[in-house]
Amino acid sequence: MDRKDSDRTKIVEDIFQSAADHSPDERAAYLDEVCNGDTQLRREVESMISSYERAGSFMDKPAIAIDAHVLREAGTNAQVGQQIGHYTILKEIGRGGMGEVYLAEDTALGRRIALKILPAFFTRDDQRVRRFQQEARAASALNHPNILTIHEIGNIGSTYFIATEFIEGQTLRDRVCESPVRLPEVLEIATQTASALTAAHQAGLVHRDIKPENIMLRPDGLVKVLDFGLVKLTEEENDLETAPLTRTTVDTNAGMVMGTASYMSPEQARGSAVDGRTDIWSLGVVLYELIAARLPFEGSNTNQILASILSDKEPLPLVRVASGVPAELARIVEKALSKNRDERYQTSKDMLLDLKKLKQRLHLEAELARSADTAKSATDGSSSLDRDLVTSKSSTAGTRETAREATRSTRIFAGSRRLAVGIVFVAIFIGVAVVLLYRLRTSSARGELTTTRSIAVLPFENVSGNADVDYLSDGMTETLINSLAQVPNLAVKARTSVFRYKNQNTSLKIVGKELGVQAVLTGRMVQHGDDLTLFLSLVDATTENQLWGKQYDQKLTDLVRLQTQIAEDVSENLKAKLTTADQQKLSRRYTANAEAYRLYLQGRYLWNKRTERDMSKSLEYFQQAVALDPNYALAYTGIADAYVNLSMGFNFGPMQPSLGLPKAKEAALKALEIDNTLAEAHVSLAVIKERWDWDFATAEREYKRAIELNKDYATAHQRYSVFLGAMGRFDEAVAEIERARQLDPLSLVIAVETARPYTLSGNYDRAVEILGKVIEIDPNFMRAHHLLAINYSWMGRNDEAIREIQKAFELVGGQYREDRTKRINDTLAVIYAHAGRRSEALKLLADMEEQEKQGKYSYVFTHSAVYSELGDREQAFKWLEKAYAERSPAMVDLKAAHVYDKIRDDTRFTDLVRRVGLPQ
Repeated sequence: MDRKDSDRTKIVEDIFQSAADHSPDERAAYLDEVCNGDTQLRREVESMISSYERAGSFMDKPAIAIDAHVLREAGTNAQVGQQIGHYTILKEIGRGGMGEVYLAEDTALGRRIALKILPAFFTRDDQRVRRFQQEARAASALNHPNILTIHEIGNIGSTYFIATEFIEGQTLRDRVCESPVRLPEVLEIATQTASALTAAHQAGLVHRDIKPENIMLRPDGLVKVLDFGLVKLTEEENDLETAPLTRTTVDTNAGMVMGTASYMSPEQARGSAVDGRTDIWSLGVVLYELIAARLPFEGSNTNQILASILSDKEPLPLVRVASGVPAELARIVEKALSKNRDERYQTSKDMLLDLKKLKQRLHLEAELARSADTAKSATDGSSSLDRDLVTSKSSTAGTRETAREATRSTRIFAGSRRLAVGIVFVAIFIGVAVVLLYRLRTSSARGELTTTRSIAVLPFENVSGNADVDYLSDGMTETLINSLAQVPNLAVKARTSVFRYKNQNTSLKIVGKELGVQAVLTGRMVQHGDDLTLFLSLVDATTENQLWGKQYDQKLTDLVRLQTQIAEDVSENLKAKLTTADQQKLSRRYTANAEAYRLYLQGRYLWNKRTERDMSKSLEYFQQAVALDPNYALAYTGIADAYVNLSMGFNFGPMQPSLGLPKAKEAALKALEIDNTLAEAHVSLAVIKERWDWDFATAEREYKRAIELNKDYATAHQRYSVFLGAMGRFDEAVAEIERARQLDPLSLVIAVETARPYTLSGNYDRAVEILGKVIEIDPNFMRAHHLLAINYSWMGRNDEAIREIQKAFELVGGQYREDRTKRINDTLAVIYAHAGRRSEALKLLADMEEQEKQGKYSYVFTHSAVYSELGDREQAFKWLEKAYAERSPAMVDLKAAHVYDKIRDDTRFTDLVRRVGLPQ
């Protein structure tokens, strides 16, 4: 503020203070005299007087008078048990100038809510009500963990109410009245409040009334900012955006008048337009008050408070009014309280970032200090051992008693130094043993895991209210699973198993038991525009006690860095011992381009849906990702996987293998050229080498390399098992699929694949037993019915086989659907042929040929299998030669497939096996 502005402010303040002391009748004449024709000066003074009068007129009434006025005007003094809409009043929990607040039961949804009934004098004007409803609806659209959730804005007749979530806890005002707030708590409150303001400001909402009464603290440490949307009720009709909020509200808890003038920004006090910087000022006042236990701008009445805010006088520096205040914190508060709002923080996000950086720095300094103390204690010698035992283990009564006994022993045997020292050491040894034993027992009881060896990362819950960003919550979960899989000696449950719990309200104890893990990590994600908030909680699966939790607030542009930070934090709190190489693996970033990463997550999200349409769309996203970052190895792996699934006909196969698989190979090789440590890329290449190149030696090396790089990669073991089965190595195939099953115990796909080696080896009873258990778990899992039908067919149980095939058709919506039923049709044709139902088998072949003419699918391998089962060797080998010419991926199953048992003795068959390169 320059000298000229300072002088002007002083003149306005002096005139205002004098004018306020005059009666309203004398005030006009006084202003005529002192302003002497200066209309701008008079306008500024009159604006301040208007602000003062609006505040004073409300504040001058005693609280009880205001409450009586509210109740008389509103006429809505609800009673316990009264029904207001679908809300049943349970009890009154507060009242004041903004209305009555009740704890109520939402009978429609069966939940407890807070019901605020607004006084009639706020709502009798239609235009004001419309403005309020518009603002309140905007506030209700805010979906942020630190903002009170508004469920409904409604009215019954002339009675208007707001239904919000019910929060158990205390206001910041009540907390301050209990005891001084320590620095870590101050920073936590400030950070969460700033996070709430950031979300609101980005949604175009300004609170205008940030103060301790509007900040709620839950018992679990979560901060909630109250009353977004209510401010419009108190504004004057003719000055919606510029009316200053100098009114004083009533504290709903204590029934006493609590002024808001102390938290007003200078622009509010002047009646100027306000924006988010006004809330930043108010938060600065709250922080100053928490740290200094006093307000930065004080006065015995509203007049003096406003004058102090509007003057050029700055508050006393925090370092002078409170001890031990970090210089950076003092700077943050000073910047928030800049009277020139252009010199203030321009966005609450900027303030939030500074607060978070300060928290991180102070945390690091505290850790370093603790490390230094530990090192010093270790070198202090025996004279300090019993003292350390007392100070470091004082939380347990048994330890304190042991320490006291050690001290007594030293005193009693002071006459014999050597004996005393010996006894002291014995006592200390016993004390340490007691401590360790106690800690081992109590840590288990409290759920503190010394070293976690197994974990399940449950799908992060998307609480943004927008299903379109499910790809983000799912993708971040999958990325974290893959990152933690790099941690040595840590078993991480695979994606398929944990995603069985998506959108399921399952007890974490049950999750831990079903998956056989010690710890479970849960997460809740909120996205607002470009902002992302993630809450993580690491829980002991035995006790359900929280071991660690953290909130992350980042821009989507920082998503790559956020994923790395999460992996490092979780690993650290699992107490994993990492080598430098391990740490490098854990913190590896596959791309620095946030948009490319986002596209990759969208691609994987669709790829996992495994339908033809979604698979094709996933390919587009992967290709867009590599266009943005040509060195993004994971995205090339995604391209390879999409082409493989579009070409191989596992569930669909609309693309000819000759078109798709060469492109898959190119993408997989490109991924490995960029990063040859990607287990996923090695598996992708192995599948192509096996099913397209028929280079079985290289395929096996690639499978083994993938498992070497990530021994817990369930898909690698699963695909390797399929390979081994095709090679006729059934015992090895069983071992690999069993390992995949251990890693991914709830994967139905892997569960079904567990039966395949037994089917190939002719142990149909065992295969049927396995598949029966899968169907018990999920009767609607189509692939289980499909493979069960094949086994029944080989067992001669033809009617049951056909029944299971029909069930598979029902589950996918009928025959000849392009995206799901090709393989079911193939199998039904073979079952008919095996059962001797020749005409029905040939009719299905004719239908397939019609589809083949339309260019939809290739059925050459199916034709060969059906004719083989029918005993028509010439037709069988005719179609086998076509399959060979097309390099059908199914030719790899030639040796192990039972459908060729009737022609296996033909020399032409032996020659085909040799040409494909399969072991003889």
